[in-house]
Amino acid sequence: PSLGRDLTCILAQDCLQDNFAFLTSMYDDAIGLATSKGVLLYSLRTERLTDADLAFRVKVDGVSRLDSAYAPQIHDLMALYQTSNVLLDQNRVWSWREYGHRL
Repeated sequence: PSLGRDLTCILAQDCLQDNFAFLTSMYDDAIGLATSKGVLLYSLRTERLTDADLAFRVKVDGVSRLDSAYAPQIHDLMALYQTSNVLLDQNRVWSWREYGHRL
């Protein structure tokens, strides 16, 4: 919640058109983008894309990151990945004063 908007509507009801969630794995091997249209997952290890609907039914699997049809989404994913890593490195993702003692 420190990085964006409340996106629970993606799972439960219609969202505003521009709502999205950036997803990242704990081990830095996958990132994703969830929108009202579905979920796009990208494997950093295999450099392949999986496109699924919100019920996680796969529409397209194993797309190359060079596929021009997905170029805008891949660009957004990589930008969000880089930005989130910089924010994490700078301890700006969450409040250390509020949450640091829990780690």
